[in-house]
Amino acid sequence: MNTADFIQKIREFASANGFLDCNRVLVALSGGADSVALLHTLRSLGIDCVAAHCNFHLRGEESMRDERFVTDLCRSLNVPLIKIDFDVDAYINDHHISTEMACRELRYTWFRVECRRQGCQYIAVGHHLDDNIETVFLNMMRGTGITGLSGIKARNGNIIRPLLCVKRAEILQFLNEIGQSYVTDSTNLENDFARNKIRNVILPCFEQNFPNAINGISTTIANLQGVLAVYKEAVDAFLSQAIVPTFWGERLSLMYLLGSADPTTLLHEWAAPLGFNSAQQADMLNCALNNAVSAQFIAGKYIAEIGRGYIDLIDTEKIDNKEYTFQLTDDLTSLPIPLSVTSHNTTEALTFKRDGNIAYFDFSLIHQPLTLRHYRQGDRFKPFGMKGTKLVSDFFNEKKLSLAEKLTTWLLCDSDNILWIVGLRAGDCFKVTPQSSKILILETNPQN
Repeated sequence: MNTADFIQKIREFASANGFLDCNRVLVALSGGADSVALLHTLRSLGIDCVAAHCNFHLRGEESMRDERFVTDLCRSLNVPLIKIDFDVDAYINDHHISTEMACRELRYTWFRVECRRQGCQYIAVGHHLDDNIETVFLNMMRGTGITGLSGIKARNGNIIRPLLCVKRAEILQFLNEIGQSYVTDSTNLENDFARNKIRNVILPCFEQNFPNAINGISTTIANLQGVLAVYKEAVDAFLSQAIVPTFWGERLSLMYLLGSADPTTLLHEWAAPLGFNSAQQADMLNCALNNAVSAQFIAGKYIAEIGRGYIDLIDTEKIDNKEYTFQLTDDLTSLPIPLSVTSHNTTEALTFKRDGNIAYFDFSLIHQPLTLRHYRQGDRFKPFGMKGTKLVSDFFNEKKLSLAEKLTTWLLCDSDNILWIVGLRAGDCFKVTPQSSKILILETNPQN
C-alpha cells in the first residue's frame, strides 16, 4: 500500500465513523510509530492538530529520549505541543492500582482537560488493527461476551481511533515511505506481559501459518460490532419494559427477566454496569429461580435486594437521611413528604378513617418540636392497640417491607418517642380517648 492509498483508506474510515469533519484534534503523541503516523495522517487530511505528550518517567533516559524526540518532531512540523510529567508511583500508592491502570487514568484525565482547554473537538489515539485483534484475544482468554469480542470502538465519546483500519506493518511502511523516524519503547519487545506475547509470538505465528487469518479476524470483529449494535438495542428494549423507576432507584421485574430467552445474559447487562460481579449475578439469579427473598447484594453505592417478583435496586445516595425538626405551625412544604395538619376540639361528630395515611392524636400529649426521620437500629414503639412495645425492625418485618421501604419509611417523633410510622401505624401512647379535649389530625399522601 503506497502513501496515497494509506491516507485514502484512513480518510474513508474516518468519514464512515463520523469524525472526518472536525476542526481541531488533540493527538496523543508518545513518539512511537503509531502516534507519529497518526499525527502525519491527520495533518495530511487537513486537520488542525495539537500534540500532547505524557512523560511517566518509568524508563529512565529512554523516557527523556522520547520527550526530546516529540519536541523536535513537532517543531519540524510546526505543530503545537503540550507536555506533562507524572509521578506514577505516588498515584499508585494513593489509588492502589496497577502501573498500567495508573498510566491510563493519568493520561486520559489530562487529555480530557487539555482537549477542552485547547478548543479541540476530539482526542485522537493511535490504536491500529493489530491492537484491536490483541484486545479481542486478551478478552477471550479472560472470558468475555459479545462486547469483548467486538473489540475497540473507532469512536468512544470524544476519543477517536483513525488508524483502527490499518495494520502495524502498513503503518511502518507508510513511515518508511515518507522518511519519518520514530522511537521504540523497549518494554514492548519484552514478552513478560500477556499483550506482548500475543503481539510478538501468537499473531506472527498466525500470519505465518494462516496468511489470511488477520483479515478474517478483522472481518469477524467488524461483523460483531454490527451484531453488538442490534444486541444493545434489544437489551435496551427489554430493560425499558422490565424496569420501573422508583424514588430510591429502580425495580427490575423477575417476571420479565425469568421469562426471557436468556435471563443470565440480561441480568448481566443490567447488573454489571452497576458494579455487581459475576458471582453476585449468579447468586441473584439463583435466589430469583428459587423464590428466595430478602437476599441483599452490595456494589459501591448500590444495594440490590431480591423481593417477591422483583429485584429492588437501591441507590443509597438517593436516600434522604436528614432529620427534619419543625413546629406544627411551621410551613411544612419543606418536609420530604407532604404532611397536612388539622385539629378538632371534640371527638363528637368526628369520623375516624381507618387509613394508614391518616393519624389521630391527643394534642395535649404531644410535645413540640417534632422530628421526621428514618429508622434507627434499636428503635421501639407501642403500636396503636397494643399493650407492650415492639421493635420497629420487627414491625417492618411483620409488614413484609422490602429493604428499600424500610430505608425510606418516615418516623414522626416527639423527642425519642415515635408518634407515627408514617403511612403504616400510629403510636398508642398518643391515642385519642373520650377525655381528649383537642384532637390533632395528620395526613400524608403515599409516595409513588
